[in-house]
Amino acid sequence: MTPTSERKPLGFLYDELGDDMDAAYAERRKHKPGTPEYVAADEKIESVYAALRVLNIEAKAL
Repeated sequence: MTPTSERKPLGFLYDELGDDMDAAYAERRKHKPGTPEYVAADEKIESVYAALRVLNIEAKAL
């Protein structure tokens, strides 16, 4: 576990994930559905949603 003094504030993490989500959606819009690039961007979106769910669980535990 990371020492408290080294942890980043939750707001910072939400901002970073929001930036990742924006970038993934922008990348997905550049490609046609079914292409490898589209699928890769879609997988990135799914992973960011998963990270947000974990972050929300952690935030509730605080």
